[in-house]
Amino acid sequence: MTQAELAHHGSPWAGPCRTAYEEGVGAALDELHRAVAPDTLVCGPSGHAVATVGHLAAVRRIWHGGTFLHRSSAVEEQQPGAPVLALLGLVTVRCTTARSAGRTSGPPEPPADWPLGLLGLRLGLSERLRNAVIAQLRPRLFGGTPLLQHQLLRGALADVTIEHLEIHGMLTQTQPGPVHLGDLHRRIGRADRMLLRSFGAAGFLATGPGAPAYVSELLGDLYRPRTMPEPDQ
Repeated sequence: MTQAELAHHGSPWAGPCRTAYEEGVGAALDELHRAVAPDTLVCGPSGHAVATVGHLAAVRRIWHGGTFLHRSSAVEEQQPGAPVLALLGLVTVRCTTARSAGRTSGPPEPPADWPLGLLGLRLGLSERLRNAVIAQLRPRLFGGTPLLQHQLLRGALADVTIEHLEIHGMLTQTQPGPVHLGDLHRRIGRADRMLLRSFGAAGFLATGPGAPAYVSELLGDLYRPRTMPEPDQ
């Protein structure tokens, strides 16, 4: 990622994208929550949320079901989740409304910046994963030739890089609707899976380089609006 790619730094997706790329998923999730709904745990349409342990401890409000609620007005149930979440300092929570009272002042739904910010976060994680692949494979040789110079691998990395650049371009030039957002999420997921294959089996271990990619796909599914098409399998 270059400074030119983040020239539109005021865009709602750019900050989470940059933080995810530079610092990882936990820091980017915290930034997204702070930027969109401070002191709030934002839940997806099903009432589930993913947050860092630190953010969850500081939450005073919960956004769920189209409204902001005082935290005391919702029932929270921490979900076991996959071990990889705990390794990354993340927790999953399911919230249900305990009673109708407790609605706080604020817009009836989270700002439109949340879907774009989440997409930017996933894009930054995907670019971070691409850099990890390059760093991992750069010193390796195959048949006396640097592995990164082999045609199949170079082609795969080029395809992923082009995908990333195209998504950057779309985000800087347009305001994607639900259908386009769904397509961009699918493209990021496909790019991640292509990159993970470069690590072999290690890419799919909870302690391996693919852990943030798993969380990224989980976030895309959990916060997908009901109007957004189902992701490709």
